[in-house]
Amino acid sequence: MELDKQAIVNLLNGTYQNQPFVPQDWQGVFAKHSKNKIVAVISTPKSGSTYIANVISNHGRIPSRRLCYAYASNEHDLYLPALVTAKLSGGVSQIHMRATPHNMQLMNAFDVKGIVVTRNIFDAVASFKRDIQKKLCMEPLGVGLHGYSFIWLTESLKKLSDSELMEHCIDFYVPWYINFVLSWNVESQNKGLLFVRYEQLMKNREEVFSKIMEHIGINPAVPKSLLNSDFLRGSKSISGTQSEPGSGYSALTRHQIKNIKRRFAMFEGQHLNEFLDFSCC
Repeated sequence: MELDKQAIVNLLNGTYQNQPFVPQDWQGVFAKHSKNKIVAVISTPKSGSTYIANVISNHGRIPSRRLCYAYASNEHDLYLPALVTAKLSGGVSQIHMRATPHNMQLMNAFDVKGIVVTRNIFDAVASFKRDIQKKLCMEPLGVGLHGYSFIWLTESLKKLSDSELMEHCIDFYVPWYINFVLSWNVESQNKGLLFVRYEQLMKNREEVFSKIMEHIGINPAVPKSLLNSDFLRGSKSISGTQSEPGSGYSALTRHQIKNIKRRFAMFEGQHLNEFLDFSCC
């Protein structure tokens, strides 16, 4: 695929030196590659984003492309060179990012189709704790090679009791989750985004994936064999998310539930109550 390399270099330099990013400077650069689709499956951790991204990639024959600079402890903000690469060949990526003005600017400039996935906070945090337990078995710890941007994994976490680890996860996961939801609420009318609830997806995979594929612009009929695939089987570092809605609530103590609800109550009137409801779908 031909591309004016000097034009790309000039644009990258200009973007780096002259803030903010100016989408108009990029118009026409990728005219030959306008049919290549970039899809971002955006979610809170443990909300099915890996599963959704893999189904899209396999069904739509869109290559998997990381759209941020790195995973693990790195922030998942969109990374300009990665978007350039994805535009040349197409790309789909799972990503945990907030709707910052800078991320939205890049999504709009590169015509990124966003699938925003959320899961009720109780099941999400319980699943997150299981994932942290799995990652604590990885080596080395303490250097940021495993985990998330908002929770640093160290050897000392292994010494926590089951209840203490859950409290630790609540302390770090819930504030990030709330910030994620608040940021994407601002974009609720954005036609380039499709908002999906994990609970609804698990209840009716065919219907929800049909909407996802239509949003992207590909064949909405996804084979059942693909919908039933387990893409995390055998993974040593990522736990699965499949569990019955409400199972996370049952796993939490009254004190832990109260702690979570207290944090949500700080943002009364911000449409957060729906994320406390695991029976809404």
